[in-house]
Amino acid sequence: MSLASIITITARTKTAKIERYKEKGIEIPENLIFIPIDFDKQSIYERLMESGFKKGRKSLFILEGLTMYLQPESVDKTFGIIREFAGVGSKVVFDHIYASVIRRENLYEGERELYQSVSKENEGFCFGIEKGSIDEFCSGYGFETLEILDSNTLENMFFKDKQGKLLAKVNGTHCIATAIKIDFPLP
Repeated sequence: MSLASIITITARTKTAKIERYKEKGIEIPENLIFIPIDFDKQSIYERLMESGFKKGRKSLFILEGLTMYLQPESVDKTFGIIREFAGVGSKVVFDHIYASVIRRENLYEGERELYQSVSKENEGFCFGIEKGSIDEFCSGYGFETLEILDSNTLENMFFKDKQGKLLAKVNGTHCIATAIKIDFPLP
C-alpha cells in the first residue's frame, strides 16, 4: 500500500522507540512521523497539525501500547480525530485489552500478573473493549475491522515449532486490531 504518512501516536515514548529500531537495525522510513503526546496536557488535533499532517491523506495510524492507559474520553477523542484526519483507505493498527481486565475478572492467561506489574509501575488500566465488540467499536469511528489478532492467533502464528508444538504462551488479555477507513458518511 502506498501511503502518504505513517503516524505513530505515542505517550512520550518517541526516543525509546527510535532507539529500539536502531538497535535492531531497522531503518526508519522518511514518511514515518512519531507524534509523542501527553494526553493530560496536549491536544492530539494540535499535535497532528504541528507535525504538518494533511487531512484526508491515505495514512497508517499506529497506536501501540496506548489505548489501555487512556481514559475512555481520551480514546473517543483520539479515534474521532483519526476519523477526521484519515483519508478513505487509511488504516489504524492498535492494541487493546479486554474490558474484563479493567474489572479484574481474571479470565485470561497472565491477567493477574499483568495487573500487578502495571500497578507496581504506578500505572493503571483505564480502557478496555468488551470481547467480541471490536467491530462495533471500529465502525463507530468510520472504520471496518480487517483483522483481530488475539492471543490464540498470535500463538499459532509465531509461537509454534514446525511440528505444531506450542513454544510459549501469549498474554491472553491483549488483542491487536487492524481497521480501514471506509467511504460512507457517519451519522
